[in-house]
Amino acid sequence: MKRRLFVFAVAVAGMLVAATAFAQSNAGEPHRGFMFQIGAGASTISYGTLIDSSFAAAEASGADRVQVYVDIDAGYALTQRLYLVAGVDGAGDRFYDATGAYVQLNSYLYHAGLRYYPFGTGLLFGIDGGASALLVQSNVGLAAGPTWGWGTGATIAYDFSKRATGFGLEVGLRVNYLSINQSPIEIAALYLDLLWK
Repeated sequence: MKRRLFVFAVAVAGMLVAATAFAQSNAGEPHRGFMFQIGAGASTISYGTLIDSSFAAAEASGADRVQVYVDIDAGYALTQRLYLVAGVDGAGDRFYDATGAYVQLNSYLYHAGLRYYPFGTGLLFGIDGGASALLVQSNVGLAAGPTWGWGTGATIAYDFSKRATGFGLEVGLRVNYLSINQSPIEIAALYLDLLWK
């Protein structure tokens, strides 16, 4: 755990140094200021071959499965094109049947990172890293957690706002890799976010 915290601290420090250097090199540009975004979408979640094959067998035996993604982020513009952000991503994976019995796995990434607009608005890229957690909820006695680990994420998206500031709509693809108890969780999500910047 100490090693993971050290790696996370080094990664965040590296991002801050890079962001500060970039901000100083673009000091003449006006700052956008604060940003906030919230949204949701559909996800695909993988837990590794063994667990995925068990979940596929559960679906084949009649269980229904729903996978969703939610996110909330806040940040500050270091330049007209670069934001320093922090937020939480959540992915829910629920199995249920006609009797109302369910098991739900919720995975979270508590992250800090950067968002970069190469053209000022429109296309954007993001990278993040931070702590991850897995929580199991159930009404059939299988609840557990949270269990903690670390994770990273990457985003490619499009901001439909024509202006550099104000309200906007963002559609994107988000990929997260979480490591919890040295077991991987891979999440791919297509999302829609409302944002203010």
